[in-house]
Amino acid sequence: LEPLLVAAGAPTWIDTSHPEVKAAVFRTDDRKAMLVLPIWLGNGSQYVPGQAALAELKITVPQVMGSAQAWEVSPGRVQSLRTDRVVGGTSVALHEFGLTGAIVFTSDLSPNGLVVRLQNRQRSMGRDAAHLAYEQAIEELAKVEKVEAELNEMGVKLVDGQQLLAKSRAFIDDSAKGYRDGDYSEAYANAQRALRPLRVLMRAQWDRALREIGNNPAVNVYAASYFTLPRFWKFAVDLKRLKPTGNVL
Repeated sequence: LEPLLVAAGAPTWIDTSHPEVKAAVFRTDDRKAMLVLPIWLGNGSQYVPGQAALAELKITVPQVMGSAQAWEVSPGRVQSLRTDRVVGGTSVALHEFGLTGAIVFTSDLSPNGLVVRLQNRQRSMGRDAAHLAYEQAIEELAKVEKVEAELNEMGVKLVDGQQLLAKSRAFIDDSAKGYRDGDYSEAYANAQRALRPLRVLMRAQWDRALREIGNNPAVNVYAASYFTLPRFWKFAVDLKRLKPTGNVL
């Protein structure tokens, strides 16, 4: 997608069907292609993203070329999307939307055209992408399990924490099976799905910590990340043991 970004220059931003998701629209000068990048910009995402996943995200893109078709592009797959002409532009829907996505509008379907080049590129990298996504999910699960063990020892335990971890492990197992079976697209998708319950767990723990300090992460430096929450709770306990005195300055 890099050539499209270079050719398009600065994007314009549009709303989507979800208030916390905005989409950047890049238009090439020759108007032969358009790139739409929806991004989850939810409250607090710069600290700890939430689940950041939707069963369906709808986007109405203005000024789409009349003959252009929509294609969802990712390391795991390149697939066509249904579009509908509506008031305000062209409506397109992404299923199983996560933190980000990419949609290409183009009418270039020739044998050496943009869509074919994207499909060839995806096929060439599909196996590696699935493997890397699987390894990322494994690593993220291991880090979250370590933090959760520390938090549980401190008495900061979520009721459904173990169920969320189990769901992540199940998706990782499905990803491994897909990889063994040569279904790299499904292996990639399940590796991405494995991250969602982890994000739910991390955000729930972070929200719980924020309530302790009045919902302002700037109050405690250890509230800036899920992975520093054990130090956050230790610091909170230490503060409660202290007593305020007069200003010595």
